[in-house]
Formats: sequence, structure tokens, C-alpha cells
Amino acid sequence: MMGGALIPGGDVDDLDDGDNGSLNMRAVFLDTAADAAAAAVVAVAGGVILAAGGLFWIDPAVAFVIALVVAITQFGCSLSLLQPGANPLRRP
Repeated sequence: MMGGALIPGGDVDDLDDGDNGSLNMRAVFLDTAADAAAAAVVAVAGGVILAAGGLFWIDPAVAFVIALVVAITQFGCSLSLLQPGANPLRRP
């Protein structure tokens, strides 16, 4: 999964060329990077569960936090696109 985040990451400099980059490439990069970050958090949580020897409540708690972060982020993006005159290629 990390390799998937790094491959489009090598082309991130194209996003700063003044043409605002491709919206599709930005979406692919952000989606892959978010997937890799979520996988890393889940792996760390699994390590904590293994090391602690039974804190199994950490797994659903981490899943809930990841879902909450995704929901808040998507809600914010949706609101920004619904504003009159919104430009999806504009950097926040």
C-alpha cells in the first residue's frame, strides 16, 4: 500500500506547475495516501493490542476514529464545492 502512495507521489511536483494540476491525479494521490495512513494506524493499533495482551476495544475505537476523520473531511470538501463560484482545482 505504501508503494501505491509513493508512485503517484513522485509526480506531485506536477501539481505545482501553475496549471493547478489534474483534479483526477490529486484525487488518486489523496485517496491512496489516506488508505496508506489508515492501514498504518490499524497496524500500529494491532501492535498495541498484541503487546498489551488483550486490549481488544482498541480495534473498534481506531476504526471509529478513522471513519470519523473520513466523514468530517468529506463533509468539509462537499460544503466547499457547494459554494457559489467554487473552483475544485483551487488549493485550500
